[in-house]
Amino acid sequence: MLRAIGITKFDITRLYFYEALILVFAASFLGILVGTLVGLTMVLQMDLFLSLDFKFFFPWTQTIEIFVLSIFCAFFSTFGPTTKLTKRSISAVFHLS
Repeated sequence: MLRAIGITKFDITRLYFYEALILVFAASFLGILVGTLVGLTMVLQMDLFLSLDFKFFFPWTQTIEIFVLSIFCAFFSTFGPTTKLTKRSISAVFHLS
């Protein structure tokens, strides 16, 4: 459908890459946010019971690694299938003779 309205094969691949990138970034961000909040509440509760001092530490290195690896995952999960899909002819898609 997109090829019929004049979008190039590269633009289709880029569109799928951006879609995968947004999904992976959103999932990573929500996972980090939920994990941080749950971990923070558990540490605060333990500190309350044991009367310890609270010291917050956020693993920035692992967070950056997660987002860099999510870019690689988004690229490799879309490049192969979209390249294969855009190389197929219309008759191969609809099984025309």
